[in-house]
Amino acid sequence: VDRPDNHITDITNADLRYVVNPEVIDCPLQDGRALLDTRSGTYFSLNGSGAMIWQHAHQPVSFQDLRNLLAARFSHHGGNIDRDLRTLLADLLDAGLFRTVQPSLSVS
Repeated sequence: VDRPDNHITDITNADLRYVVNPEVIDCPLQDGRALLDTRSGTYFSLNGSGAMIWQHAHQPVSFQDLRNLLAARFSHHGGNIDRDLRTLLADLLDAGLFRTVQPSLSVS
């Protein structure tokens, strides 16, 4: 599978924006979303919070934007939102499901 180099050293970098890879199609599931990477034919699934992040990343979004979204939705839950979000973003980038863009650049 040909994937762009999405290795970044600081996922929380305020200058980075994350966006859904346009070569991935998705559909709703009862408790999340199903994803199909059309390049590889690989299926993925996201739980409810992952699906919420996916839906907000159809336009470029920052780590802080996503963190605020999760904090507002899950403020009554314990845990480490930053750690979990860093892990999810790294997984989405590694799988080629998300791309990074600079804030001043448009997505093609």
